[in-house]
Amino acid sequence: LRTVYSILHESPRALLKEIILIDDMSDKNEFPKLGHDLEVELSKLERVRLIRTKKREGLVRARLLGAEVAKGEVLTFLDCHIECNAGWLEPLLSRIAEDDSVVAVPIISTIEWDSFAFRHSQSNIVPQIGGFDWRLTFQWHSIPKEELDRRTAKTDPVRTPTMAGGLFAVSREYFRSIGSYDTGMDVWGGENLEMSFRVWMCGGKLEIIPCSIVGHVFPKTAP
Repeated sequence: LRTVYSILHESPRALLKEIILIDDMSDKNEFPKLGHDLEVELSKLERVRLIRTKKREGLVRARLLGAEVAKGEVLTFLDCHIECNAGWLEPLLSRIAEDDSVVAVPIISTIEWDSFAFRHSQSNIVPQIGGFDWRLTFQWHSIPKEELDRRTAKTDPVRTPTMAGGLFAVSREYFRSIGSYDTGMDVWGGENLEMSFRVWMCGGKLEIIPCSIVGHVFPKTAP
């Protein structure tokens, strides 16, 4: 609900067509409120709809289910454990309006996993680019000198080889034209690198947009 309300509160109404929540057959007994209580709460909200899968699909196919029914011109994928900052959406959409082959990624700030406190320091807002190691594990790296030299202002987009994958905006038509996600990918992990490589090999650009900031809950241990 914090995710949904932050999107509604921090997005200009004219720019937000809808919010689609995908419940990929949640079965955690410690979260009973994901059932009927969630439906009741969401029924009070305009432009928000909940779709439940009939079997566990995994991250990629669950996201594609939302993309297939989305009506907006731009698809913005978000994890369910985030909080949008003021002015987060406009810079992403503005860049895509300039070039619809750009996949636009916000700066990802940290929300503490144990207290849900928003930790927003200077280290959070200095962009880093995405990379990976020989195990294809995603990593953050400092912006290389040639990219720093290419940019003329701190607000300029930063080209990045890969993205973390949980938060990004893309033209719906461009997303479809490059084949969207690989539906053969199961569970979680690796889809961010696959999508990053796909974008670059299909004539697109992957960019971090410094003026867009979204907080994200990073779990204590990775799955």
